[in-house]
Amino acid sequence: MSWRSNCAAADVVGPPRGRGGWCLRWVGGRVNQYAVIPQSDPSLAQGEGSARGLGRFKLSWGKGCQARWCWRGLLLWGLTSAAGAPIRITGSDLLGLPFIKACYTQAGQVGLSLALALDGSRPGLEELKLGRADLALVVLPAGEADRLVGWAVRPLGYHAIFAMVPAACPVEKVTLGNLRAVFGIQSDEAKGTRRYWRDLGAGGAWGEAVLTLVAPENGAGITLEYFRSAVLGAQGLQAKVERFSDLADLRTFFLGESRALALGPRIPVGASRIKALRIAVREEDAGVGPSTETLQDGTYPLGLPLQVVYRSERARDLLGVFEFLYSESVAALLTRAEVIPLSAEVRGQAWRSVQAEVARSN
Repeated sequence: MSWRSNCAAADVVGPPRGRGGWCLRWVGGRVNQYAVIPQSDPSLAQGEGSARGLGRFKLSWGKGCQARWCWRGLLLWGLTSAAGAPIRITGSDLLGLPFIKACYTQAGQVGLSLALALDGSRPGLEELKLGRADLALVVLPAGEADRLVGWAVRPLGYHAIFAMVPAACPVEKVTLGNLRAVFGIQSDEAKGTRRYWRDLGAGGAWGEAVLTLVAPENGAGITLEYFRSAVLGAQGLQAKVERFSDLADLRTFFLGESRALALGPRIPVGASRIKALRIAVREEDAGVGPSTETLQDGTYPLGLPLQVVYRSERARDLLGVFEFLYSESVAALLTRAEVIPLSAEVRGQAWRSVQAEVARSN
């Protein structure tokens, strides 16, 4: 799997819907606000890629005095509530600032001291290799599995691409080739050519209807970059594709007599008008629907694991972190970060496996 390069960092901070920036405010402190300037992750340009990855912090004091800091420096700042040296966690920038802030809050409530610097999987692995991190949260394409040789690796959750259609749609399955055909540019002459539901096997009135193709805005998570790499390959994205900024925005494409085919990280909560298609690698296959189970067993074709990477000999020191990472509270945080967490049963198995690993090392 080869990954295409991302755009350069934005120079101007815009509103969350327009540029994916976040603006927050503290009350009663010197720092009164900051904004994140989205910036492509050099590791993700070939493996993650997302403006949900954080860029630089722009901080403001009082009236007009501003300073720019590397965001990693701020997140390693003392945002921990327990005494002693914090556990240093590096890795994927796809989880986003809300996840990081919520992690600090949740960890503080259980007396766990953390320092998170999530600015990319490859930089995170390098920090781990150099001994400047205790654990890394990593998202890598399957073709780079050799980077993890020699490390202890455990799954934490999955990024996925759902192919979503109206619940009334007669189509139940789509192949990777179908998705490539309707979303990709087939030739220079075909740029902007309309696609129809008959191209996906629908008959009757549905077959004659024009496909409304929908995909995330550039930088709104990993979905679009992952789709380009895993499905489109060298093809460009078809010009007639509507864009959405978040899952709430996505729901608007399924109102009324919708004829949408949308790519996204999951179905919006409570969206009864939307269903996910089964995805097949070949036409003769029955296809597999996206679920926690099919992502965990590897049968769903468009799933990418978020993995916990560490040194086996450090497992004892990291027991508290693993208990935290496999907790229900972190599973909820991952869901809000558009990552599908492990099922409760598998989380329990993973936690017991870590405990057994420590017991064997005695």
